[in-house]
Amino acid sequence: MIQSASDPLSCDGVVWPVGPEQVRLEVDSHCPCEDAQQRTGAGGAQPVDPYIIVVRCGVPRSATDSSPAQPLIKNSEDNSAIAVGDSVNRAKIPATGDLLDLSGATALVTGASGNIGGAIAERLAEAGASLILHFHRNETTAAELAARLGGAEIVQADLADSEAVQQMFAAIRPTLVVNNAATQPVAGMGDMSFADWRAVLAANLDSAFLVTQQAALAWIAAGVEGAIVNIGSIEGQDPAVGHAHYATSKAGVAMLTRAAALEFGSAQIRVNCVSPGLIDREGLARDWPDGVARWHDRVPLGRIGSAIDVADAVLFLLSPASRWISGSNLIVDGGMSAQSKW
Repeated sequence: MIQSASDPLSCDGVVWPVGPEQVRLEVDSHCPCEDAQQRTGAGGAQPVDPYIIVVRCGVPRSATDSSPAQPLIKNSEDNSAIAVGDSVNRAKIPATGDLLDLSGATALVTGASGNIGGAIAERLAEAGASLILHFHRNETTAAELAARLGGAEIVQADLADSEAVQQMFAAIRPTLVVNNAATQPVAGMGDMSFADWRAVLAANLDSAFLVTQQAALAWIAAGVEGAIVNIGSIEGQDPAVGHAHYATSKAGVAMLTRAAALEFGSAQIRVNCVSPGLIDREGLARDWPDGVARWHDRVPLGRIGSAIDVADAVLFLLSPASRWISGSNLIVDGGMSAQSKW
């Protein structure tokens, strides 16, 4: 039975060691089980506030209550209660000011020489992470970004080449990964060649698979509880004319995210996706005035997105603030996906 935070407790206050810390336990005196009684013998240490563990024994309290008891974590500041399992001993609940702190982490950002990739790298560096900046062809921009960030490492690789990805991971040790590298050409389905189709899927989807696989295998071998964020697109759910290959690749990225979260979750590896809407870049309004105008007419929040909007979503999903979020697709589009299609 789980006692609600509002129910009065009839229990003895005790202290019971949990790992390297001490927390105050309150054991229900109505539960006669030996385990609970043994724990009442501990004592002497001070409670660690604001979190108090309330232990309830597994013996049903009445004939009408057949559910086994579970421990709770009670927040002494607001008396809320959270059910916990065996993992309570290693639970790490950061302070509010540390929720977005990436100090000590090393983040690999693929496609870091691009508009969104550069913004992501800068934001993660501001949060305290060390950076590894990947580029395929644009070394100059990657080197300039590395210099602005105080000497971040840069690596070159064709991420659609499995051997190149393996060689890259043999030389780096990231604890966080952002799969951002992508291409977005425009071609009608009737006009594109099979080579055109394959090139986009290789750059956008194959690369995310290969990087995710190598990162996860390295982390499992080293016992690292890493996190991955894949950059998708709202076109993965709502395709645009001329973007069949791109939209298909981004739909695949969203499903890859869920599959990786499922398969690697037991190793405490989190995998999530951020799907942006229209993101501003230099020359966008000049190159696509009709599209920009249509976006402004329909988007609920009234503006085009910026690369920093995407970067902040990535930071959240890599940070301790999202420690129990995995397999999710966070849409960052100013509410455009909430619009009616008819």
